[in-house]
Formats: sequence, structure tokens, C-alpha cells
Amino acid sequence: MPPSFWTDPLIYQGGSDTFLAPTDNIPLRNSKWGLDFEAEIAVITDDVPMGCTVEQAAKAIKLVMLVNDVSLLTASATALRVPSAA
Repeated sequence: MPPSFWTDPLIYQGGSDTFLAPTDNIPLRNSKWGLDFEAEIAVITDDVPMGCTVEQAAKAIKLVMLVNDVSLLTASATALRVPSAA
């Protein structure tokens, strides 16, 4: 394991420019970008107060869904400061 494994969180907040329909092709203009496609669970909540109880947090859940996460590995590696496999 790299030393950063013990200090850098493995979670990050990402954003997207657009959403694709379930049957849309995934555009990849350059295969060197390293397409990564994986399933993730998303939990959509209402406002959740800091320091709330587990029960209060559970009441704020509005939607649980399965989503596809499409990332470009070489761009992600640079942004997250991890060595690229490419």
C-alpha cells in the first residue's frame, strides 16, 4: 500500500456536466484517457443537521438508487494525486 493510503480519504465529491440516458453510448474520444465504468449506490437526502442521531439521519433519506459512475482514469489519477496505470 502506498503511504497515502493511511492518510488520504478514499472518498471524494465529484460532479458531472451531463447525465446519460440508460441506453446512451458512453462517449470516449481518446482511449488513452482510461475509461472506468462502475456501479455505485447513491443516497439522496433532505437537510441533515450536523451531530444528528442515526435515527434523525435515516428520516432525511429521500431516495436510494443504483447509479453508473463513468470516470476517466488518467484525469482522476491526476486530480487525486495517484500514479496512473496508463
